[in-house]
Amino acid sequence: MKKEILGEITVIYKIGRMLPLYNNLTPEKAVKLFENAGLSNISMKDLGWIRERILKNQPFIYRFLWSDQAYFMVEGFKEV
Repeated sequence: MKKEILGEITVIYKIGRMLPLYNNLTPEKAVKLFENAGLSNISMKDLGWIRERILKNQPFIYRFLWSDQAYFMVEGFKEV
């Protein structure tokens, strides 16, 4: 179980390093970014369950430090 969680954290860290706005993007800013890009039918889904799963077996200090980290998905459509 512990190895599985560490694997998830490693994958998330690697993905985060590839995304330019990973640490500085709030759900509201993400929606605004999609609006400015001309997308329509924009929706935001809370993925807080991912954060809870990752932090579940972590030491208290990690749970405390990462407790305010937002996990969300924004989707929209653009006509071509």
